Amino acid sequence: MPAIIFIPLVICALLLFNHLINKQKRKNYDKLFDTLGSRIHIHLQNVKAETSSIGAKNGGYHFFRAELIITEDALIIFGRGSILGLRQLTDPLILTKNPDYRYFSFAKFIQPVRLELNSFQEDIHIGFVQPGIIDTEVDFQFKDVSDEVKQHLLFLNALKTVRKHA
Repeated sequence: MPAIIFIPLVICALLLFNHLINKQKRKNYDKLFDTLGSRIHIHLQNVKAETSSIGAKNGGYHFFRAELIITEDALIIFGRGSILGLRQLTDPLILTKNPDYRYFSFAKFIQPVRLELNSFQEDIHIGFVQPGIIDTEVDFQFKDVSDEVKQHLLFLNALKTVRKHA
């Protein structure tokens, strides 16, 4: 009898926890859009993505769909995934050199070490390293992105860094 009560309580707690986390991430998402406003040149929704990461901190880098927001000098990535059928929104990942974007303290700022705008089957491939005691290497591959959009992303080549091997 206790299991009949316990299991629904655990499921309800997980659903509530998921709702609260996504509620805050949705506020951050709205704040970013409100702040950027007319600076957004291109907004792609539901872009198919393949992600992989190796290392200690893997959180926030695994998703199957993404929203790509392109401004004059930044690429902002919102990942969308699901855990047990529940939609998850990741914190924004921002690729830029513009210090004005530091205003978004809830975002992760990344600097690519690998960037190919026409890799594999004409996909966009971005790789970066999140430093830590044990580095995390992350790779994103965005599929079916038009050549016009890729032209707007040429500024990313200036962001690439050379990784120093220990």
